[in-house]
Amino acid sequence: IEQEMRRRSYSPQTRKSYRNHLLRFRRFLQKEPSTVGEQEIRQYLLHLIGEKKVSRAHHNQTVSAIKFYYQRVLRQPVIVEELPRPRREKKLPVVLSRSEVLRLFDAMGDLRHKTLLMLAYSAGLRVSEVVRLKVEDIDSERDLIHIHQAKGRKDRYVPLSEVVLKMLRSYWKVYRPQDWLFAGARKDRY
Repeated sequence: IEQEMRRRSYSPQTRKSYRNHLLRFRRFLQKEPSTVGEQEIRQYLLHLIGEKKVSRAHHNQTVSAIKFYYQRVLRQPVIVEELPRPRREKKLPVVLSRSEVLRLFDAMGDLRHKTLLMLAYSAGLRVSEVVRLKVEDIDSERDLIHIHQAKGRKDRYVPLSEVVLKMLRSYWKVYRPQDWLFAGARKDRY
């Protein structure tokens, strides 16, 4: 299974997650997955929903892992083609008001943390994207941030606000980052 996922350039996190889902699936079956049919797979999914009370996201990823295994590794796509996926929840996100956001930023004393949070918030970046930013990714001339190999291994540009650019300049004067914009304890790593 590992080789098949690598051939398709699945991320390390996806590979690990699929391996874990399939390991739990095997433990539940107590026999080789290649020897079971659609009914036993459905029983496992019902077990996850009813007894384990897994989230919709967990359930959906389990279905993806099982489908991948049967379609790509075992070459038995018929067994899993009718597997149901959970319906998506239609929940609105919790959105902070402008004053709440400003209070949050004002409450932060550390310039480094405040800059990191303001940058993430203003550009809509994931934590993994912010911590992997390099100094050269900030294009102050065009007011853009270059995000490399984000989710789905895609590059993209996001706007850089004027307020955050000023904050980044203040941050740069104090910390003088060399490679990583927000270096970790070890300067050679994010």
